[in-house]
Amino acid sequence: YCPDEAGLIFELHLGRRRVSSDDETEVRPDPARQKRTARRWVLPCIEDIDDAAEGGEWRSAKVVGKQIQLYPRRVPLPTREVLSVKRIVMAEVVRPANVAISMRLRPYLTDGHQKRRSNPFAAPAYIVTDIVSPIGQKLTFTPTLGNVTWYFRGEKIFEGSGWRPWVQTDPPVGIDLRKGLNRLVGLHDRTNHFEDINLAGFAAQPVEFTNPFGRGAFQVVRVREAKDLVEGPTMEKIDWDALRPAMGEMDPSDSMPFGNPYDLVYGARQVGRDQPALKNAWAGSSSEPLVIPPAPAGLATRVIVDLGVLHNGWLAFDAEGRKGSLLILAMFEGLEPGPPIRVQWPGGCNNALAYRLRDGQQSFESFFPYGVRYIAIQHTGDHHVRLGNLRAFTANCGSARQASLLVDDELLNSIYRICTQSVISGVNDTFTDCPTFEQVNWNFDNRAAAIADAATCANYAVTRNSIELFDEDPRFRGLVRSQYPSTWESQIPMWAFHWIMWCRDYYWQTADMGFAQRIMPRVAAGIREGLDKIGSRGLLEWPGTWHFIEWGNGRDDDHDVMSAEQSGFVGALVEGA
Repeated sequence: YCPDEAGLIFELHLGRRRVSSDDETEVRPDPARQKRTARRWVLPCIEDIDDAAEGGEWRSAKVVGKQIQLYPRRVPLPTREVLSVKRIVMAEVVRPANVAISMRLRPYLTDGHQKRRSNPFAAPAYIVTDIVSPIGQKLTFTPTLGNVTWYFRGEKIFEGSGWRPWVQTDPPVGIDLRKGLNRLVGLHDRTNHFEDINLAGFAAQPVEFTNPFGRGAFQVVRVREAKDLVEGPTMEKIDWDALRPAMGEMDPSDSMPFGNPYDLVYGARQVGRDQPALKNAWAGSSSEPLVIPPAPAGLATRVIVDLGVLHNGWLAFDAEGRKGSLLILAMFEGLEPGPPIRVQWPGGCNNALAYRLRDGQQSFESFFPYGVRYIAIQHTGDHHVRLGNLRAFTANCGSARQASLLVDDELLNSIYRICTQSVISGVNDTFTDCPTFEQVNWNFDNRAAAIADAATCANYAVTRNSIELFDEDPRFRGLVRSQYPSTWESQIPMWAFHWIMWCRDYYWQTADMGFAQRIMPRVAAGIREGLDKIGSRGLLEWPGTWHFIEWGNGRDDDHDVMSAEQSGFVGALVEGA
């Protein structure tokens, strides 16, 4: 993730000749990737590719700086093992939402460099949008992500969250729209950790979201304190003109109609699984191209396939079809076999990409790797799509099983194999906490992963890289942050202590003296900072940080002096000595 404007840096070694990016480099925007989309939690934005798009002239690149140091790659190249479709799980016809909007909030509720960070923010504000309806009609919402509570005509309709979609009710949440303008007001009144908010739903005729006070689809109105926010029936009496000084200029590009393709799959309504048109898609062999038929207007054809094992990887396929067809590929890790089959959708991470076809044959590979075992392929368009060679290229950098366990108890053998695969699935160029949700190098989590890796894959290059990246963090030069590389400036005491212990683990496993010499100054700086936090009672005291041990409900972790952290610091002192 590039937290600033995109850049281009390269250096090619052609024998004795080196070709580097400079003022003679020509660049152009990729016309296929111009649609703005919602972000995938702390991961980059959703890929939405229009392969039929044209345009974009080549122009000389603007050199903005040359103070760049390149260093050799420290881990093996990605394995790019091919995972092909093992079976076709099911095919069905669904009705995707025909109303959808994503709104980027962070730039309007943070200041300064925090606009480009991934830190939590808690600025109280109203989010105001007018829904323009061509007729009087019912708008029924489907669960989406967004840490805002929404009100319509003074009545609360649902309370959103960024961590998981809100829970649908029976009957479904809906509002009665009049012809013309319909004011929808959201309250942002609690700590938020997310870039965007999303709305999606179903209406008889499409609607439009507009900003009643300026450009784009919504207006952010900041207030001084959360207590200044009005909720309930009195919202109908808000004097918006009096609040105009609190309304900043809105960037229309932060209003993204249909900017979250995942919502169109997650919230789709099932219409039927026994449609005659699905016969070809359902009955074919997993090794043959999928022929995905068109669906009637307003509906979509969905086919779910299984790659057989969970990995982090790049998605690729060949396709033949017509311009105007849209494929949304939503990826997930598990399902309940049923009957009926139930998809275990990954909450909170928008794990999908969209691909808009051009006429004829085409090939595609995603720019980002995704956590994937199952793929729900959702097609809308007037013509069938022939989808072949659907596969994932694994992104783990050199991880392969190097050990085995064979005992009389086959259950233990299978547990070992599953654990080995879990380790491999969570590897990129570092260990990650999970292949799908975050793909983050958390140091406590990944110390545990590295211990498992030593007994399964022995990928010490990835272990070393995972550790050394923390040493290169320019912002935390003593006790390290909880995860890196990252724009989230988060420290967790136990995580910082386990990084020191992780350094000792690696040296004990490899006897890599060069590593020890490089890393020891940073270990010493962390220990010194920890010693500086010893208070008058002889105990570690760390105010103003995230005191976290585990996710168990009811835990009482949030204290400046906490017993588990004393133990963690002792462990760091022992291992760092």
